[in-house]
Amino acid sequence: MKNRGYTLVEALIYLVILAFLSYAVVSSLLVMRQSFFAVRRTQSLQEAGTVVMERLVREIRLATSTNVVASTFNSSPGKLGLNSADSSDNPALVQFVLSNPAVVLGVSSQIVTLQIGDALAENLHPDYINATNLVFRLINTSHSQAVKIELTLADLRAGPVLSGKFYGTAVLRSSY
Repeated sequence: MKNRGYTLVEALIYLVILAFLSYAVVSSLLVMRQSFFAVRRTQSLQEAGTVVMERLVREIRLATSTNVVASTFNSSPGKLGLNSADSSDNPALVQFVLSNPAVVLGVSSQIVTLQIGDALAENLHPDYINATNLVFRLINTSHSQAVKIELTLADLRAGPVLSGKFYGTAVLRSSY
């Protein structure tokens, strides 16, 4: 007569093997989840930095001159005032400043804002991205004028502090 079924020892061995395999799969899934969120945070930070820098460079290139009175150069938080035009081609002051509109995770989030003339200020990046450093440096030559930009952003969402530095230089097109 053939014996069918498993002995108690075999069943325990199979349970131990199943437990190890389950642990390995769950651990792998958790590591993949953490990696996904880390990549998403990095991507979000890079995207925010790129958007801010592109807007800064575009507005500087379109400006006719810098407004030295409305600007703070060579220190953080810097302010940049540009003499430019609004959407109706009327002369307008374009300003880039840091503002504190939100508290995210108990930290006051500084946001780079853009204001054209009397229009409402526009946030250039999400609240969970904190602008920790914004410096404008004016470059004057005999033929042209340029602005050098230093920007540091940090992601305030859960996890280790993630920050990135962004640099750019733009020449005012009307100055040469």
